[in-house]
Amino acid sequence: HPRRSGRILLVDDDQVIGEVFQRMLSDKHTVEVVGDGADALKAFAPGHFDVALIDLGIPTVPGDRVAADMRERDPSLVTVLVTGWIMEEGDPRLTNFDLHLQKPIGVSDLDQIVSEAMAMHDSRV
Repeated sequence: HPRRSGRILLVDDDQVIGEVFQRMLSDKHTVEVVGDGADALKAFAPGHFDVALIDLGIPTVPGDRVAADMRERDPSLVTVLVTGWIMEEGDPRLTNFDLHLQKPIGVSDLDQIVSEAMAMHDSRV
């Protein structure tokens, strides 16, 4: 996929993960990090982000509800579930996400999923 700079919202209550992901992605992308669901919904505006990387177990509003609300407001947004939880196939919480990234995450895995998400976003616009 051609590589372009994207606008990424990372929603994770683990401050270390937020810092590491921001460092890993910010050389190519603009990254905003928030620590809970309510703050994510406040920070979100249609057309402002290309991709949202969202943890499932976050405070105030669960990640799957955050993803559902964002996708309803901006259908071109690509939502990526980033979780350490083992998700069973058919889990209804997965339906709100386009892609799934399992923690722990390597640099190449994160780079690959963001590239895939950016291409998916661009195909929706």
